[in-house]
Amino acid sequence: MGLLEFEMNNLKTLLSLGLVIASISAFGQESSQKLMLLPKDPPGQVASAIPIGPKPQADLIHLAVTIKVADPEGLQSFVDSVSNPTSPNYRKFISPDEVGRRFGLPINRVKKIQDYLLSQGMTVSLVAKNRMAILADATVAEAETAFHTKIEQYSVAKQDKLPGGVFYSFTNSPAIPSDIAFDVEDIGGLENINRPMHHGTFTPAQLRTIYTVSTGYNAGYTGKGRTIGISNFGGFAVSNAVTYINTFGLPTPSGGAGSNISVESISGGSQSVQAVGEGDLDIQATIGMAPLCTLIVYDGGENNLPGVLTKESEDNTADIVTESYGWSMSTAAALGVHNLHLSLSAEGITYMAASGDHGTYFGGTSSQAYVYPAIDPEVLSIGGTSVTVNSNNTRKTEVGWNNGWPTYDAGGGGWAPTVDTFNVHPSYQVGTGVPSAASHPYRLTPDISFDADPNTGYYVYATLLYNGAETTGWWDFGGTSAASPNCAGSLADSEQQLIALGTLTADANGHYRMGRLQDLTTILMATLTSSSMSYLEQTGLCPTERPRRQELAGIPIRVGDPLSGPVSFPNTPVWEASLRFQ
Repeated sequence: MGLLEFEMNNLKTLLSLGLVIASISAFGQESSQKLMLLPKDPPGQVASAIPIGPKPQADLIHLAVTIKVADPEGLQSFVDSVSNPTSPNYRKFISPDEVGRRFGLPINRVKKIQDYLLSQGMTVSLVAKNRMAILADATVAEAETAFHTKIEQYSVAKQDKLPGGVFYSFTNSPAIPSDIAFDVEDIGGLENINRPMHHGTFTPAQLRTIYTVSTGYNAGYTGKGRTIGISNFGGFAVSNAVTYINTFGLPTPSGGAGSNISVESISGGSQSVQAVGEGDLDIQATIGMAPLCTLIVYDGGENNLPGVLTKESEDNTADIVTESYGWSMSTAAALGVHNLHLSLSAEGITYMAASGDHGTYFGGTSSQAYVYPAIDPEVLSIGGTSVTVNSNNTRKTEVGWNNGWPTYDAGGGGWAPTVDTFNVHPSYQVGTGVPSAASHPYRLTPDISFDADPNTGYYVYATLLYNGAETTGWWDFGGTSAASPNCAGSLADSEQQLIALGTLTADANGHYRMGRLQDLTTILMATLTSSSMSYLEQTGLCPTERPRRQELAGIPIRVGDPLSGPVSFPNTPVWEASLRFQ
């Protein structure tokens, strides 16, 4: 008997797989179309929220349907090979189209999912070339009918760094026709109640001196010819970046200050969201280090992470992408976005993200940790240090950031024991003081670190709520949220230099890219100031008492300090973004 024609004695097996096929609709009426429940429960935040009624039927929501990969082992093997300097495939990156042809589902099966969405009245805005996602817009009524669920609104109180407000969520596991259900990984966009938590005072010139990129910068290596993407999910203003550029006298392109910054809106963008400074911080920290790069803000509305990743892969334009958010998501949702990160790695795009500011405790409850993307080996995890400088702005000391009680601010070191199949201990994370794969079979974080201590933080110009009123001015930010864009800008300067020296060459698609950096044991690169070659030895984590100084084309890199395992402090205050009005 085939799976789709199961009898009652098959039900236990199906439930153990998280799958149920039914011949009735969500409203209890008989249907000739067999449906399958997806293993997707309403987010945990619903339990503590106050229901306030159905979401209006005509409201538009933005969906991201992630699709299973036909050959996940083959895709992982390919990404590992193009990231391995000893492999004949090293840096032979491919286009998103080729990712889809080689590792995605047959196009007719992708089209079947698309056709179902269209048949329900939805507007399909993008079918990804890598065959891993379909983006669509639907009314609430269309989504409820197509996925056999209800969408309700909830009043949510302020939690940790997340402001309160009115949000929506589906109320029961969605169901879709069984002939497409096995190909669907997850459906994003049916709720916005599960929001990402942002991880987040030196001047740009001081930071360039601290990380010894000032010599190359002063010689003209300012990120020109490099494209940096920012995965953003909060309010910001490009005009704030213009003020930042003019205040610090940064070089500008021929079109004037800010003309090299563009915005790509996904799912309506995030500009209706009250700014908390994260978007402005990411833009300004990146521009401070690489003022002449081409900067694209991939601005995701409704917390649509798979939509943003899909667009970044589809465009295949950014050489480097930085993100400063931590996500709490289901296993299926995490696998869907992990597959999208595999596609980005296959395309040679270096994707980095803030590791978080509490070791592996990212806020929320112990059952709702914001551990993604820190657990994903495809993402370069950027931790935090605390820096002091001499009178000439050169580094005096730099140690792992760990402020201790009562905030438990820390530079993101540790691991998270999740059930995600990709959360495994990478082979490169070995060395003195590094937990072994046998004792800690999980991805360790961070890979490298930059200044993140709010006491030695980053100037940001922004409009934020202050004493209940929107206030525009200069703010002092810290956190690994600042470290990641700082790293992205520094890497862009170095890549420009390496291209000029002929060390970084174009791939078959004409892109000059480093690709996935975190698992390299040695990177051979030239520096502007010396004819000799410098090495970056990445060994994962090092002993707490002795952080190891590394150099990436003149940029000192710190390997993060491990904590004593996953950290959870449910009875203590959670760190709030360190903002001091200037």
